Amino acid sequence: MNPDIYYQPTPSDPWLPKPGTRWKHFKGPTYTVVGRARHSETWKWLILYIEDGHVGDPHARPEETWDNIIRYENNVALRRFTFIDD
Repeated sequence: MNPDIYYQPTPSDPWLPKPGTRWKHFKGPTYTVVGRARHSETWKWLILYIEDGHVGDPHARPEETWDNIIRYENNVALRRFTFIDD
């Protein structure tokens, strides 16, 4: 994992995107990670992120699906989020 864009809250935790990093969604919009949270029932990590240029509540996505490979139009394999190196 690249420590410039990922971190581990503790050594036993998964690598999570760092707050303040920017990511492009496979459908086009860009987002900034604003933090992390734990699901109150499963205790799984959630990534909190907000769409760039928009005001409102952040979105939350389970850590294990953050940058997974998905199949999109015409069965093309894409990463859900890709880091944007400013």
